[in-house]
Amino acid sequence: MNAQVGREKTFRPTGGSFSLHPKSNENGLRLINGCSNEYEDKFNVFPTKNTRKATWSPPGRGKKCQIDHIMIDNRHASSILNVRSFRYAHLDIEHHDSDHYAVGAKIRFRVSNIGRIKSTKQKKYDVAKLKNDTVRAHFNAPSEQQLEVRNGEASWQNCQAAMKQAAEECLGYQQPGKKEWFDDECRNAVQKVIDANKKMRTRARSEELRKLQRDKKELLRERKENLTDSVLMISRNCSP
Repeated sequence: MNAQVGREKTFRPTGGSFSLHPKSNENGLRLINGCSNEYEDKFNVFPTKNTRKATWSPPGRGKKCQIDHIMIDNRHASSILNVRSFRYAHLDIEHHDSDHYAVGAKIRFRVSNIGRIKSTKQKKYDVAKLKNDTVRAHFNAPSEQQLEVRNGEASWQNCQAAMKQAAEECLGYQQPGKKEWFDDECRNAVQKVIDANKKMRTRARSEELRKLQRDKKELLRERKENLTDSVLMISRNCSP
């Protein structure tokens, strides 16, 4: 294409201010117009020596030209940190020496830092209130109007709406706070692992650390299972 992009202010930001040529040729104008302000020529953005800007040496002439370019869209333009040519790099294209210089770019890939949409945390009913006989009786007594019977079977939508309304009125939602099953024994087990991790560095001590970690996991798992069993027992007692 032999496009030479100049240093004209009119064509910025597509064309930079550090080009080897002061003015663009006809093919350079076509290249700039084809970009439509959506791409940038990063070869002309970074200040460098003229010897590092030339990319082609015409045969039989001492003049150097800059006709190779690195175009990138505006969105990822900041990923390119530097661009330059290498005059003494040997290019062998199909076993023929090329009169073009190698062009290299320093690129940095960055992950987009757009904030993620925060998901709404599901609210949980305070089932611990079912231990109270009065609350449990009120929860098990939905009105007949809410549980509409059709053809001898209750509509699932009506049952679901009735249960939700009864739970909101009688139980309410759990307040954020500490976990009920995480008692002092669990806290001490976790603290032992933290202290051992700071002190132990040898292999023998690391085995002792793994033993403490296993004991901690078993204890926490046991507390969670006990809480789940108690909730299931309350639910069975509340069922009519």
